[in-house]
Amino acid sequence: MQVGAGPTGLVLALALAKNGVPVRVIDKLVTPRIGQKGPGIQPRTQDVYQFLGVLDDIAAAGRLPPKVHLYKLPGGTEVEKAVEIAPILEPTPALPHRNIVMLGQDLHEAILRKHLQKAGYNVENGVELRSYEQFDDRVEVVLAKHGAGGSDIRETAVFDYVVGCDGAKSVVRHGAAFTFEGETRMDEALAVGDIDVVEGLGSEPIWHRWGIARTGMVVMRSCPDVGDRRFSFIVSLPGRVDEVLTGRDKVIDAFYEITGRRDVEFGELVCLSKYQPNMRMVNDFRMNRVFVAGDAAHVHSPTGGQGLNSSVQDAYNLAWKLALVLKGLASPTLLDSYSSERIPVIAEMLNISTGLLNKVMEHRPDPDSTFRRGGALNQLGVNYRGSPIVIDERTPEGQTKNPSVYVATGILQAGDRAPDAPLNKGGVVVRLFDIFKPVEHHVLVFSTNKDVVDAVVAAVSTLPAGTVSALVIVPAGASVGDVKVPVLEDKDGVAYTAYDISNPTETTIVIVRPDGVVGAILVSADGIKQYFAKIFSA
Repeated sequence: MQVGAGPTGLVLALALAKNGVPVRVIDKLVTPRIGQKGPGIQPRTQDVYQFLGVLDDIAAAGRLPPKVHLYKLPGGTEVEKAVEIAPILEPTPALPHRNIVMLGQDLHEAILRKHLQKAGYNVENGVELRSYEQFDDRVEVVLAKHGAGGSDIRETAVFDYVVGCDGAKSVVRHGAAFTFEGETRMDEALAVGDIDVVEGLGSEPIWHRWGIARTGMVVMRSCPDVGDRRFSFIVSLPGRVDEVLTGRDKVIDAFYEITGRRDVEFGELVCLSKYQPNMRMVNDFRMNRVFVAGDAAHVHSPTGGQGLNSSVQDAYNLAWKLALVLKGLASPTLLDSYSSERIPVIAEMLNISTGLLNKVMEHRPDPDSTFRRGGALNQLGVNYRGSPIVIDERTPEGQTKNPSVYVATGILQAGDRAPDAPLNKGGVVVRLFDIFKPVEHHVLVFSTNKDVVDAVVAAVSTLPAGTVSALVIVPAGASVGDVKVPVLEDKDGVAYTAYDISNPTETTIVIVRPDGVVGAILVSADGIKQYFAKIFSA
């Protein structure tokens, strides 16, 4: 069972559904949440959405990041500086997604729910987890379904596993021995929400900012995906945020006080809430048969746009492992790698986002450093090089670990993001990202040696049916003879370059996991058995 139906829970449910695993998703909200919340979808998350088959809908609904206009005060009408959130980058064959997609979380979730429904599952809204108890072979839960007139209908149910995707105040996390260490900054609270602007800010997709957080700041972000009038806002008014939170009139009063812009006319206040900077994470993402993911496992500053995206990566990392265990194909010990892979990444993410928050809260922050969202924040360099379940026979021992789990340096290694590449099959272009799916491992054989390919085919044939597929990638103009797996030609050399294969006459075997991560880089077929011994049950 999954508790919570934000992006984390929806991605986990969709990935499990595509693996043929029955899933029950509950959410205590009676109706889907409204409001923009975290709107930035980073390139690494777009990779995941391509594998899940939802990216086209996300891209069609979203937009590229706008500029931020910083206004001079007093007056509030003259633009002092225009700052790019992130430079617009052209895609490359290996990196097809390089730009942030801006999409409000309410629409984002609606797209994910639609795809989950297509897979045969619906979110059960208005159902709340009250308590649970773990046993060696199951988890017993007590649920409450909110009925008419405020009455609750109680239900007791039994599940193999429970995953808490239920946010910062997670009932799942509180129900087990998870710690949640970190800091809360009481004096840096913000009022956040969505409001309609009738006149004064135009309809151009721009972020507007007046003032600085330490003395009083307003940020207004246009939301063209909802309509020309809708804006998402952040108000910092030290010592008086609770006053702003009393309703629409006080939000507008704060805007006028900070900006001086009484020419701006407001419409409906759509939603309003308090954001209290919390930077915390659990000590472990798993407690026996209970897991936490997303905000249930880690909370942080919104600066840098890392939270939602890290949460999606949590879900996608866990989904394929949980699917194999639930199908009886893998030992439950495989699930330990969820924590060992994600904890270092989240710890570094917290350091990055907290550093950005500190810059925002400075008395005279540098606007370029506080708003820019490029570089490592795209998460393309997030890696699991130190994971206990990856194998790298190509990289010399001692060099397989990386100083950063957020930036992958040097040549491609096991634990890194698997690159995309266009390949040729019978005159038709086939991309690796169209082949990668959340339901199986892919064994990429970079070789023209038929004996090697036959050995790979033999090794793969011993593995559980439907869990592993193999294909051969040959250099331009080369062939491998009559083999029992698809052969694709790397006409432009993109695949050999992206996978750092400098000598095409040598054999390199790359195993790509269901989550799009390189699980193994091998120099012969002998390593296939060794790698999959870490994945499948004996």
